[in-house]
Amino acid sequence: MGRTTWFDVDGIKRGEWTEEEDRMLVAYINKYGVRDWGALPKRAGLRRCGKSCRLRWLNYLKPGIKKGKFTPQEEEDIIKFHSLLGNRWAAIAKQMPNRTDNDIKNHWNSCLKKRLRRSGIDPMTHEPIKATSSSATSSPTLRHSSSTGSVRLLNKLASGISSRKLGLDRIKTVMISLEPSQAVEEEKMMRSSKEEMIGCFMEIDGNLIRTTSFRELATTATKSYYCYDDWLRGCV
Repeated sequence: MGRTTWFDVDGIKRGEWTEEEDRMLVAYINKYGVRDWGALPKRAGLRRCGKSCRLRWLNYLKPGIKKGKFTPQEEEDIIKFHSLLGNRWAAIAKQMPNRTDNDIKNHWNSCLKKRLRRSGIDPMTHEPIKATSSSATSSPTLRHSSSTGSVRLLNKLASGISSRKLGLDRIKTVMISLEPSQAVEEEKMMRSSKEEMIGCFMEIDGNLIRTTSFRELATTATKSYYCYDDWLRGCV
């Protein structure tokens, strides 16, 4: 781990405050009061910047500062003042003299804001969150799921057609070489193969059926059947 305190290029001490530094700051302010934060560190014998001294005093060392867990009444006050003042933490702290603006801000961001959102309240507007926002975010997912099911269905049907290619080639060769007297008998064979081809369209796994609506399944299968039928006529 790194050092808890260090000195910057200007020789100003940074990082955690020590107990000795706290005593020096408190002793100076008790004796001379708060006047010029820019000149205070040098007069108090501290190698700190004025901003660091001011924050240390206001957030930790000032008498009367209340530390620890916020009470339910204090949380209600923070929510009420935030609805009126927004993120103006210093202004909210003036309405709660025993709490610092830093503590109020941290408690809001870590606890109260999340609690309001879980209760269905927008922490920025303090108005109920509209239900349409959840449905709007879910609709793209539903559309994507439906589209995916359609693609899987078409791929399944295409695989079935490809697996019967040799059978179709055989039918085409036989039909070309047929004698007129054999036409009726071989036509029955072609119909049988055609029915076998149509049957492959029904070889769809249970998961695909569950993810595809009946209307979509019937429409897609019908289109695929007519495409195959036209292609078969061209082969013959």
